[in-house]
Amino acid sequence: MVVLDSKSLVKLGKIGAPWGVKGFTRVQSYTHPESNIFDYKKWMLFQNNQWRVFELKAFQDQAKGLVAKLAGVETRDEAQSLTHAEIYVERHEMPECKDDEYYWADLEGLEVIQANGQTIGKVAYLYEAGAQDNMIVFKGKEEFHIPFLINETVLKVDLENKQIVVDWSVGE
Repeated sequence: MVVLDSKSLVKLGKIGAPWGVKGFTRVQSYTHPESNIFDYKKWMLFQNNQWRVFELKAFQDQAKGLVAKLAGVETRDEAQSLTHAEIYVERHEMPECKDDEYYWADLEGLEVIQANGQTIGKVAYLYEAGAQDNMIVFKGKEEFHIPFLINETVLKVDLENKQIVVDWSVGE
């Protein structure tokens, strides 16, 4: 059994359905661009509360999406058994962010506060919406979609104190 520290890992995607009969799987990538997921040759897959480590052997960018071949996965049935597994990589394998750039995984769970100190809620996740990214922030059952625009709506990201300060009012 493989034991991994989930705090040192970053989720980059998910395994989809088998593709063909030789053990390839479809891949849903959360990276940008999507094909960047193939920059990482060692994938930690999490499925059914278990971790398994695989080496990326081959990959293709197909017209209908990405497909990958993992070491030791030789048949369609073996590929099928990995469907819905989450793909993680070790954080230290990822490149450092430039100033005012952040990995979404590092922003999830941070407290979002207004410049006046009033708490809006916590970041659940982010998503891309055209020319900008948006944070989904929850406070109880309330949900807010806040544009993630550095030096506009986002005044400060303080990873150390787990806070994002925004110039945004509830109800905007």
